[in-house]
Amino acid sequence: WGDEQGSTTMLHARSSFSSYTSTSFGDETSVPFLFLQEPPKYKAYFRRWVVLGSFCLLTFFSSLHWFAFAPISRKAMIYFNASSNEINWLSLLFMLVNIFVMIPFVWLINRSSYWSVHFANGCMLVGSWMRFMGADNYIVILASSVVLAIATPACLNMPPVLSDLWFPPPQRALATSIANLASFAGWALGFLLPSLLVTTADEFPRLMWWYAVGTSVTAILVLFCFQSAPPSPPSFTATMNRFSFRDAVQQLSSNYKFIVLVISFGISLGNGNALCTLFDEFAEAYGYSELEIGLIGMLIVFSGIISGSLLAFYLRSPLYYATALKVLFFLGVLSLVGFTMASEQQSSWLLIASSALAGSCLIGFAPITFDAAVEDTFPIPEVASATILNVSQQVGGIAMTELAEWIGVKHGAWVLVGFQIIAVLLTVTFYNRSNLQRTVAENLHNRSSSNPEIIRDYVS
Repeated sequence: WGDEQGSTTMLHARSSFSSYTSTSFGDETSVPFLFLQEPPKYKAYFRRWVVLGSFCLLTFFSSLHWFAFAPISRKAMIYFNASSNEINWLSLLFMLVNIFVMIPFVWLINRSSYWSVHFANGCMLVGSWMRFMGADNYIVILASSVVLAIATPACLNMPPVLSDLWFPPPQRALATSIANLASFAGWALGFLLPSLLVTTADEFPRLMWWYAVGTSVTAILVLFCFQSAPPSPPSFTATMNRFSFRDAVQQLSSNYKFIVLVISFGISLGNGNALCTLFDEFAEAYGYSELEIGLIGMLIVFSGIISGSLLAFYLRSPLYYATALKVLFFLGVLSLVGFTMASEQQSSWLLIASSALAGSCLIGFAPITFDAAVEDTFPIPEVASATILNVSQQVGGIAMTELAEWIGVKHGAWVLVGFQIIAVLLTVTFYNRSNLQRTVAENLHNRSSSNPEIIRDYVS
C-alpha cells in the first residue's frame, strides 16, 4: 500500500456485501490483497445528497451555538455580569469537552453512525432550549454549553465516514469538504447574526429563541432524512472491515507522516479557532465597532469556505494535497503577520485583505487535510484519523487562545505567527507527499477485476 506498514495488512470484506479470499501466485509470498469471487454491484444513490444535507444542517447549528457569544463579548459581559475570560470559556468549553468525549463517540460511530448522529441531534435540541430558558443565568448557559459540546464530536468526525459510506471515489473529497465547510458556515453566520439580533445587552433572550427554533427544525429534518448506509456500497473500499480503534491508534502512532499532519493541523486550525474566539478583543483594542467586527469575522470564515470549496473541486487527485498544504500554511504566516500589523496601524484595507487571506489559509485547508489523512492511513477507519485530527485542533485552539490572552491581545497575535511558522517548517521538512493508500487500493481492485494478473505485476 505504499509503505512497510500497509504492505503487511490483510483486508477483510463485510460479508453483507461480498465474499473475498486471499491468494498467492505460485510462490511462497502471500499477496496481501483480496479479490472478489463475485463482484458486487456498486451504486451511488441520489439520497446520499439528502443524507449529506441533513447532516450539514446539524453541523451548521452546532457551530452557530459554538461561537454565539464571541462577536458580542462586551454585551455578554454586561448581561451576565462576567469577566472577558468567563465569556471566552463559553466557546473554549466546546473544545475542552470535545477532547474528553471524542473517544466514546468513536466507539459509538463505529457501532452505529446512525445512532451517533441522532444522539448528537438530541443533545443539540436539549442544549438549545436550555440556553433559551436560562438565558439570564450564566451557570445555566455554561451547563447548556456542555450539553451542546457533547454533540460536536459527531459533527466533526462524521464527514469522512459519510463520504466513504455514501459517495463514489470521484465525489468523496467533495462530500467531505461540503460536510466540513457546513461547520465553518455556522462560524461565519455566528459572527454576523449575534451582532444583528443583539443590539443592546437586554436582547440576549431573542438570540437564544431564534437559535432554539432553528435547532428544533433541524432536529426534525435529521430525524426523518438521515440514514445509516445505502442498500449497496458505492465503492470497493466502502465494503471493507477495518482495524479496531485500539489497533488503529497503535498503527497511527508509528506513522510519521500522519503525526506531522496532526501537529500541523492542530497548530493551523488552532490558530484559526483562536483568531475567531479572540477576534472581538483583537479588534476592540484598536477601536473597531461590534458590527465591523462581525462583518470582518464573517469574511474570515466565508473566505475559508470559498477556499475549501475550490480546493475540493480542483484538487481531484490526492497527489497535490501535500503541495497545497505547504502553500496554504506559508500563506497563513503572511496573513497573520498582515493581520497583526493592520490591527496595530489601524489600516482597514490591510485588515480586510489579511483577514480574508487568513480565512482562506487557516480554515480552507481543513477538508483536504481530512482526506489526506485517510489516504495516508488506509485501511485504518476514517473516524480514527478524523478523531485524532479534531482532538489536535481542540488542544491547539485552547492553547493558542489562552496563551494569546495571557500575553495580551496586542502582542498575542505574534504568538500565533510563531506557531504557524513551526507548522510550515514541519510540513516542508517531513511531509513530501501523501501515501495514496486508498487510491491505490481502489485502482488495483478496478484493474484486477478484469485482469487478475495485475496483482502479480504490482507485487513484482
